[in-house]
Amino acid sequence: MPSKTTDKGLVAETAILAELVRLGYSVLMPIDGSARSDLAIDFEGGLVRIQCKFGQLVDEKNQGGGCVRFWTSSSRKVAGYWKHEDYQNHCDLFACYCPDVGSFAVPVHEAPASQITLRLTGTKNGQSKGVRLAEDYRLEAAFGRLAATKRAA
Repeated sequence: MPSKTTDKGLVAETAILAELVRLGYSVLMPIDGSARSDLAIDFEGGLVRIQCKFGQLVDEKNQGGGCVRFWTSSSRKVAGYWKHEDYQNHCDLFACYCPDVGSFAVPVHEAPASQITLRLTGTKNGQSKGVRLAEDYRLEAAFGRLAATKRAA
């Protein structure tokens, strides 16, 4: 597994690009690195801007449940201080690739401002409120939800 942040980003972007092409989407990529989105697809007559993220498999509180976690903001150093920026109004969808369990997609408006956790299994106490099950965010399924949202708008 890559250790440098830029390498992880490249692995995620490449895996997500390959999966989108496999699913039959026409994928657009910015020529330079200044865009706040990594990819875009032509989806039902409009562009969907996608920010690719590398997901980490974590064991929440060492309970054996397993989760995929990824950052939903970017960080950079400005004048000696860390500046954190969210992706609101810059992309429509986070696509996350986790080498251990596959690809997921979360609409930006559903994601918390700093990081998101997708659970691979349900909670031990049966809690469902505020719990994001990874299975509901599989990359292929996410586009069905996105289509429904676009039709309702």
